[in-house]
Amino acid sequence: MRRTKTKFVAILYRNRGFTFANLLISFSIALLILFSFNVLLSYFLKTSVHSKDLHPYEWKVFLITLQKDLKNANQLQVRSNIITYEDIKGRNIMISQYGNVIRYQVEGQGHIVMLQRVKTSHFQQVQHGVSIEIESLKGSFYDAIIRDYKGLVKREE
Repeated sequence: MRRTKTKFVAILYRNRGFTFANLLISFSIALLILFSFNVLLSYFLKTSVHSKDLHPYEWKVFLITLQKDLKNANQLQVRSNIITYEDIKGRNIMISQYGNVIRYQVEGQGHIVMLQRVKTSHFQQVQHGVSIEIESLKGSFYDAIIRDYKGLVKREE
């Protein structure tokens, strides 16, 4: 007697192919996977939503960037809400508050955002440096002093 090897699919479906019931089961499993993916995706997106307040890391990056720029600056002037200086290429740079952001402008043009979610800002000349005080939209206060080692800070007249 010759024994034929039957495949699993042939045994499962008895050589009749897919039935409507198989199609419904497969479709149901596919929908379950898709809906599960949607729920998981919405969960991960909710946890990665940006807060409405100024993030401390964003504040640190702002300070590092400003310190690096001021280190290479010439003719630094500090007024109540504006820092102006000349960069190493001879361009006039202005850092000021515009709406809810602190922006960086070159020769009075452009709009590079340095810090977001800012309610008020105040720049002040202190001995050997610049004092920066920021209030975020949520009411958190941030302050720092950036030292001027070149002695470029000019008193406000």
